[in-house]
Amino acid sequence: RQAQHQPLLYHSESMDLFYARWKKLSDDLYDSTTGQFDITKIPDLYDNIKYDALHNVPPLDPHAVWHLFETTKLLACFVVASEYGIETQHKSSIGVKICRSLIRKIAWDLRVAAVSYTHLRAHETPEHLVC
Repeated sequence: RQAQHQPLLYHSESMDLFYARWKKLSDDLYDSTTGQFDITKIPDLYDNIKYDALHNVPPLDPHAVWHLFETTKLLACFVVASEYGIETQHKSSIGVKICRSLIRKIAWDLRVAAVSYTHLRAHETPEHLVC
């Protein structure tokens, strides 16, 4: 029996992996038990269709890919914008929370680096004592 021809996908992704990637995204996006969509998954949908539009169009229907890309792009623009607040007050509040966490992380990293540097310097042998 002759092996079926499998389309070539980017970075040698198999059709099984391609299918599994889209199946998981589909399952995450739509909950068939509740009949509800999880709109927080729309950016993931957009990222995946953009990836496939850039890298895997030949084995796919180009018209369908383009249509899905344009549709998800519009939805993602709305969803992503609302993730960071709609009103100025909400955007500022979310921005402060994100920046506060980032600044704390940077300050922690700088303290750890300073202690490590001080520890290393304390254990250096002065060059004039090295034979």
